[in-house]
Amino acid sequence: MSTATLSSPRTTSSNDQGELYCIAVPATRSAVRVARESVQAILRPYPELIDDAKVCVSDALAFTLAQTPEHATVTVTVWLRRTYVAFVIEDSDGPSVNLYDLTPRDIATAPMLAITRQRAIYLGVSRVWDGRRRSTCVYLALPIEGQVPA
Repeated sequence: MSTATLSSPRTTSSNDQGELYCIAVPATRSAVRVARESVQAILRPYPELIDDAKVCVSDALAFTLAQTPEHATVTVTVWLRRTYVAFVIEDSDGPSVNLYDLTPRDIATAPMLAITRQRAIYLGVSRVWDGRRRSTCVYLALPIEGQVPA
């Protein structure tokens, strides 16, 4: 196994809709560390977001891995917008079809997401089905300091 450092990330898309980054990591113990380091590199232009983003992504990734541990990879998508940054943490191995969203009460009973609920302007958890097995997807958004989300 080899390791790499994400020192200057490249966007997969950049236009008036923001910048989109997608990080696929093996669903192992090191996944949380790799995701945190990747998020830190991506958010380097926004130092005020880095700490909260790393905590929230760690929370969401740990929650996702605990829900459906049979997946080989986890994908962290980061979408930089003008007033906020959105994250999608998903353990699906392929395109998924949304089956149902957890209710706010369900999310409130998920202790692993307590810190994320305090920091995020939006938090959603979805159970999905990729055609073979159950998956979990966590969506969250953090405001960019000094900006009011649209």
